[in-house]
Amino acid sequence: HSVSPAVVVSQQRRPTDRRGRPRTMAALAPATYTSTCLCGAVALEFQSPFVFNVLCHCSICRRTAGAPFVHFVATRQSTLRFTKGGDDGVSRYESTPGTSRVRCKTCGALLVAETTHGFSSVAVANVVGAYSDNRIREELRPVCHIFYSARVVDVKDGLPKFAELPGEGVQPLPIDGGGGGG
Repeated sequence: HSVSPAVVVSQQRRPTDRRGRPRTMAALAPATYTSTCLCGAVALEFQSPFVFNVLCHCSICRRTAGAPFVHFVATRQSTLRFTKGGDDGVSRYESTPGTSRVRCKTCGALLVAETTHGFSSVAVANVVGAYSDNRIREELRPVCHIFYSARVVDVKDGLPKFAELPGEGVQPLPIDGGGGGG
């Protein structure tokens, strides 16, 4: 699937501290994240703010990841750079027109979905600290599900669920009283 940069931005959470208070301007400064493949042959860095932060249930993401859905954060391509491995260490496959899946040539880990729309979607599973560092886990917390109508499992997490790509005027699916359950 292909996503327009304006998609899902309205669904982003305003960053808050542990008590739910808005973060200070210093805390809103761009953060840099590192992502690595399983074998360590490829590494990349990218920065916030994110274009979107979603759990994708489309059939292409499910098939390329071998999972019921994939957690992606999209960053502007100008903030993403390979720090190890680069073009020699990765393979690219155009899964849909305008979107290429980037994997490590050695271990096959899915790293990024590059688009022709000016952003790249980074697979959160490979982001260093994504599930072990509380600060990073909170910053990378997804804001909604997309392509939920193609799901293979129901997810009850309270996040809005969209049948396709959300956009202007698109409402969440009416699941559990307005799209919050699943």
